[in-house]
Amino acid sequence: MRNFVFLAEQQKFSRMPINTALLNKICTTPGAPGFEKQIRELVLKELEGLTDHVELDNMGNIYAVKYGSKPKEERKKVMIGAHMDEIGFMVTHIDDKGFIRFHTLGGFDLKTLTAQRVIIHGKKDVIGVMA
Repeated sequence: MRNFVFLAEQQKFSRMPINTALLNKICTTPGAPGFEKQIRELVLKELEGLTDHVELDNMGNIYAVKYGSKPKEERKKVMIGAHMDEIGFMVTHIDDKGFIRFHTLGGFDLKTLTAQRVIIHGKKDVIGVMA
């Protein structure tokens, strides 16, 4: 019986709509480590009206609080954590043929870079491919 209840709950959540427009905005907003201003502004905007309290610390972390409807002594506490930053690179050199050299920002597995599409943010965004 317990497994049946779990499956019923799982099916209920699988019908929840995905906000693809918001997902697209999140995925296309720049947020390299140390340069999270644009994604932070997006997150703060999306939190408006959904929380009871929002704090921003000196490191740029966002703390959003939503109080439950039960009296304070009966409330359960839940924390949901996430990163705002993404894998990023800092351009260090552009050679005569247009090839770009860079330093990495943040940690990741270098094997995942091959053939990945990248956007170089500058005066004008440039789309490229890792090789």
